[in-house]
Amino acid sequence: MEINAQLKYAHIAPRKMRLVADMVRGKNTADAELVLNGLIKRSASPVLKLLKSAMANAVHNFQLDESGLYVKDIRVNGGPVAKRMMPRAFGRGATIRKRTSHVVLVLEQRDGADAPAKKRKKDQPIVRDAEAQDLKEDGADAEKVVSGRADRPGKEIRVAPEKRTRSKGSFAPKIFQRKAI
Repeated sequence: MEINAQLKYAHIAPRKMRLVADMVRGKNTADAELVLNGLIKRSASPVLKLLKSAMANAVHNFQLDESGLYVKDIRVNGGPVAKRMMPRAFGRGATIRKRTSHVVLVLEQRDGADAPAKKRKKDQPIVRDAEAQDLKEDGADAEKVVSGRADRPGKEIRVAPEKRTRSKGSFAPKIFQRKAI
């Protein structure tokens, strides 16, 4: 069951409001509340107020448990733009656009699991722990073929070798990589 809450005509630009909205999307309501309480951004307090309102609606109107709710979706759309004038040189006037935002928050009850299900990329294989351990022991230098995928027995999947990465602490290799070899 989806619980919707709306905030209209917030006097904050949508671009600034989206920065905060992206931080809480997909989180449990308790985690989202902690994130919003810790943020210094001005748009955090209206979003926190909206989240608390949606949680109260879920508890009061639909008799749902607060602990099982998560932020399914949060959308920030532009509202009306108020135009003001700023005097400029030679008698000209420059427009100042005072933007507003409309925020739509959707909460949903999580089915049993506490953490959101992570989406798997199409190219990323599903490898069981025992098979992954065997590949690591063999040294994954070349591509290995593993038979018997967890969701489709009898199918073969390819496991790509691990890529080498540059050490994070050194600055010198980055400089010398710019030059032609």
